Amino acid sequence: MSKWIGCLVIGAATTVHAEEVMEQLRTRILERAKVVRDREELADRWESEQLILRGSIDAFRSESERLKKAIAAERKAIKTVEMKHGERAEQADELRTALDGFERRLASWEKRIQELKPGLPPKLRRRLREIETGEAEVSDALSLRLYRAALSVRTIEEFNKQLVIDSELWEMPDGSKRAVTVVYFGLAQAYFTDAGETHSGIGSAVDGV
Repeated sequence: MSKWIGCLVIGAATTVHAEEVMEQLRTRILERAKVVRDREELADRWESEQLILRGSIDAFRSESERLKKAIAAERKAIKTVEMKHGERAEQADELRTALDGFERRLASWEKRIQELKPGLPPKLRRRLREIETGEAEVSDALSLRLYRAALSVRTIEEFNKQLVIDSELWEMPDGSKRAVTVVYFGLAQAYFTDAGETHSGIGSAVDGV
């Protein structure tokens, strides 16, 4: 009688163990499926943000080139008119008004670049500061502003097309500072980790990792 009871106990224990193994296996399968879904969502998000950002950069570059040509043409026309300012004074005023309009539009693009800067990666912000303080072989202040704006857009566009690895010093949520390595996939996606791989994460380079 005791042998029969012992067999039942062993059989029940084996069944319980098998159920635990199956439950652990099911949990791991669900966790793996979640990782795959998350990875697919990140890829879709990265592709969507790349398209939006690329469209904005293309529009900005096209507008900058158009402004550059228009300003050059208007300035040349103004100089021609000023040589005959007696009979063409009214036309010169109209051209100056048009040039003032171009300056306002350029100022709006410069403002947009400044608004974008706080959310850009440190390495890219440093490059933009160098452009802001650098010199160029241009004849006047307006041409220098246009040159810097166009170069800033080109620099942002080039960064957006590259895989960039940078070392940065970050402040952690607990207030401590930690050296991290950041991998930027353009401006739409970034991954960071510290030396001990105790802190890591994925985010957007534009909104901050």
